[in-house]
Amino acid sequence: PSAYFGGSTLDFQVNLDNPFITAAQRAILITSYNASNPTKPWNPAAPPGTQLITLPGIRRRLLELGNRKGISDSTTTQVTAGVRGDLGDTGWNYDVSAQYGRNSNFSGLKNDVSIARARQALLATSTTTCISGGDCVPVNLFSGSGAQDPTTGLAATGAISPAALNFIRANYYSSTVVEQRTVSAQVSGDVASIKLPTADAPLGLAFGVDYLQNDGDFNPDDLTKFGGAMGQGGTSPPVKGSINSKEFFTEAYLPLVSGKAGVERLAIEAGLRIADNSLAGNFNTWKFGVEYVPVEGIRARAMLQRAIRAPNLNEQFAPLSFGLVEISADPCAGSAPVTNAALRAKCIAQGAPASAIGSINNPAAQQAASIGGGAIPNGVKLDPEEADTFTAGLQFNPTSLPGFSASIDYYKIEVSGAIGSYPAQEILDNCFTRNISSFCSLVKRNSLGELEGDGVGIVVDTRNLAKLKAEGIDYAAGYSFDLGSLGMLGETKLDLDLAGTYVLDNSFKSSPLSDLIECQGYYGDSCGGPSAKIKANLSAGLGFGDWKVGLTLRYLDKVAA
Repeated sequence: PSAYFGGSTLDFQVNLDNPFITAAQRAILITSYNASNPTKPWNPAAPPGTQLITLPGIRRRLLELGNRKGISDSTTTQVTAGVRGDLGDTGWNYDVSAQYGRNSNFSGLKNDVSIARARQALLATSTTTCISGGDCVPVNLFSGSGAQDPTTGLAATGAISPAALNFIRANYYSSTVVEQRTVSAQVSGDVASIKLPTADAPLGLAFGVDYLQNDGDFNPDDLTKFGGAMGQGGTSPPVKGSINSKEFFTEAYLPLVSGKAGVERLAIEAGLRIADNSLAGNFNTWKFGVEYVPVEGIRARAMLQRAIRAPNLNEQFAPLSFGLVEISADPCAGSAPVTNAALRAKCIAQGAPASAIGSINNPAAQQAASIGGGAIPNGVKLDPEEADTFTAGLQFNPTSLPGFSASIDYYKIEVSGAIGSYPAQEILDNCFTRNISSFCSLVKRNSLGELEGDGVGIVVDTRNLAKLKAEGIDYAAGYSFDLGSLGMLGETKLDLDLAGTYVLDNSFKSSPLSDLIECQGYYGDSCGGPSAKIKANLSAGLGFGDWKVGLTLRYLDKVAA
């Protein structure tokens, strides 16, 4: 269920004569009110609803409201057309194609709480009338929790009335349209004049051009746009942008040796792609590989590549927005800053009032506020991310054992300038544990010193990071064979398959100043989901007639937080 979340209620007020406030609660509030208004203390004879006090950081889970419900309706349209054929008797052929794709999505969330109405409903002159009048229905947050009675299953005494729930209830929606247009043309064929005497085929060559355009348009309703719901986490302004890319490519495959003893086939391949991106600029990618087949059924391959990815629509155009990120704990929460001068100074420098030190709360459900957005709204020029990859492998399809295949592949990938955001937990760790001052400036606190509310929190905007590394071994084996006729089952066939990965390295370094974070064998706030060292799937399938039964076993090695 949604709630009165502390970060969204920092400026909420209640009138001292609110009928839901108990006598004991009113006495405490009057004392606080008088301390803040020494020249004009509480007056029991004042006009109703005129003496207000701020209750910053109200927290109350609205169990009576029921669970929030997400909706999503998506429609996809795709049209593809193309033509291919031979270029006369030259031995060359052509392939030209065009594609248009459109995805429209309507999504939203029902049964949340309007911040404006939740604020309005706290100011009441009676149990049925708000100070603002109109259709407002007062909310009772001062007695009961909305929990069900364990015996009757009904809401306990003090629960918010159905009429008040209907008044503060909020549903919000947005639509997203993404369109893609592509045009591709290429020619390919053999260059008969370039053929080695040791090979049985000449140089194979292909070259062509690609054009790609992506357009995106995100249209939220007003509640979504301005972050008007309690559980929304922040604003979601409209987004509109376009990216186009023009690319030229060429690829070549040259047999070196064919049909020799111990060398059934030896060949090299190479490729080059030159791109001009409307926002990321010009960049080139390339590849070079070797293929070796000693005998039929055994194939070895190796490939070295430079791959480059330009930033996408969302990474470039997503506007400044406020949301939620998961952290383990706020280092400034609790009593630690009271006796730790260095910690106290950091908390105050991030916006915490000195008077709040020692009473700062952790964010609700470990969900801290965040400030995010794309590169352009934040004045950042994103560069394409670059990846250097090396792969090498063996493939077995022995002619002596039909139906059997196996492969093993080694990979090593290093990405420089990866496009992403600093993990929120790493920002806190780098500031408070590793004492990297540049990360401390990415933490902004509200007037209570907490990480809750719009416009404050942890800055997780889009940027080029330092390095990502991945290294491991993939393996697979499969065997399919007939079992013959098995009585009533008839002709049967058994399929056995094994596929897995052994991870040697899965690490990242967000900035040159950050520590290298190894995620192999770990999960958590910085690494995200579990990254097991060993992963494997084993499946068996028995087919007979039009039926097939199967069993799949999955193994994940242990991981630690």
